[in-house]
Amino acid sequence: MQFSSKIAHSFVQYGSRNQLDTVRLLNQSGLSFELCSHGDAWIDSDNLETFLKLFKENASDINDMSLIEKVGHQALDLKAWGVLDSVLKMLRSSKDIYHNPQRFLSYFIFPAPPIKKLSSTETSVHFEVPFFFEEYPHIYSYIKACFEVLSTFLGEPLASVTWDNNLIHINWAHKQNLLLEQEAYNLNPELIKNIIETIESSNIQIRTLQAKIAEQTLTLARYQEIKSLDQSQTCWTSHDKKWFEDQVSKLQDYFLRAQQMVTILAGSEKKSKFVKEAMKKVHWNNVPELFPETVLRLKSRLNSNDYFENEHLKQDQKFQLELQ
Repeated sequence: MQFSSKIAHSFVQYGSRNQLDTVRLLNQSGLSFELCSHGDAWIDSDNLETFLKLFKENASDINDMSLIEKVGHQALDLKAWGVLDSVLKMLRSSKDIYHNPQRFLSYFIFPAPPIKKLSSTETSVHFEVPFFFEEYPHIYSYIKACFEVLSTFLGEPLASVTWDNNLIHINWAHKQNLLLEQEAYNLNPELIKNIIETIESSNIQIRTLQAKIAEQTLTLARYQEIKSLDQSQTCWTSHDKKWFEDQVSKLQDYFLRAQQMVTILAGSEKKSKFVKEAMKKVHWNNVPELFPETVLRLKSRLNSNDYFENEHLKQDQKFQLELQ
């Protein structure tokens, strides 16, 4: 099981505002600041649990689980959830959020855990999850606080959440801010639904892509082991490593651009002037062509014992020109 870097990013944001050395704590937990400086990655569960435990112990003001809950309750202010922050504000009521708990959990847990024995009313919901609170108490304390704070994105009070073993109960006040309600109804419900579904689909694609990157990284590590056994057949230099890292960065960049564009276009039946300008701004016409080509080059490079530096430099220069 893995957890979203949204969680670590929230604590990095909180630590930055409170002069806490989160970089040192991340390193002690086996995590990097780069990995936790955004919410688009997935983190090993044990490493994340260790980080939250160290964070709690090193905070100057509070040294118990209430600190974990405090960070969770500040989600609206910290703005560490990326696109999810905006999506939550588009919904009409707390019921729209809480009546589909699996969807919310999928933003934080991979693979998305199946929900059992789901039962709901107008102002409450309870369900079972396939894991127990005691397994990762710091992580689940944060997720519990997140469930409590979701209603505040719609201008409502904190929800009441109890987590007993693997059973979760959520109760919320049925008090909708009239202004927010009017603004919500001015939005096309189908458009909102399409945007949310598109984002979820993109998240699945990102996870698949990250799994492929991890597989290729493992392949690279194996080649590096071979290097120590037979220097003449496989020779990875520092330049090779830099080239590999650059290609992975490009691959991620191309995909994120595509994700942004798909989100913008969701629910649109025709291209408006705004959409056309947006497509031009993110160089959409080049991305679909360059993305698979980059993946192919990455795989070819990992499966090749020869490295033609001049050829790769020329291709890299071509890519840069096409994206400018």
